[in-house]
Amino acid sequence: MAETLKCRIVATHGTVFEGEVRSVRAPAHEGDVCILKDHIAFVTPLRKGTVTLDTAGEPKAFNLDHGVLEVLNNQVTIIAQGLAA
Repeated sequence: MAETLKCRIVATHGTVFEGEVRSVRAPAHEGDVCILKDHIAFVTPLRKGTVTLDTAGEPKAFNLDHGVLEVLNNQVTIIAQGLAA
């Protein structure tokens, strides 16, 4: 999958998702963001809402209370609190 990036979602009980995705949509503190391949380095707090992953199969969605999203070198890491799938 040439147009993908790596994504990892971590909650207090461990890793919830780890894999290749086409995009990550998340509720950033100042508004929703969409992360695609080759996005610039970026860190933002997350507010209550839904993180949606566009995977090769069906999209995956996770509800969270808050957290932090980091993008670095085509890898998205989300540290989430109050996570539910």
